[in-house]
Amino acid sequence: VTLANGTNGQIKILTFVTDGGDNVTLTPTTFKNGTSVSMTDAGDTVQLLYNTTGGWVVVSNSGCSIIS
Repeated sequence: VTLANGTNGQIKILTFVTDGGDNVTLTPTTFKNGTSVSMTDAGDTVQLLYNTTGGWVVVSNSGCSIIS
């Protein structure tokens, strides 16, 4: 899944909802912390903040893997 660039100060809270056996890799167009976010378990949640000079930044993370 690709996440497009946002607007300065925009916040996204993304939670993985699944009925089992799935996973998702979120790839922001511009990502300060690495290349992508991997979610494998139901309830995995990441909060991102967009800044026009650095792109999406992880504010909080519960259960996700940040891939660099």
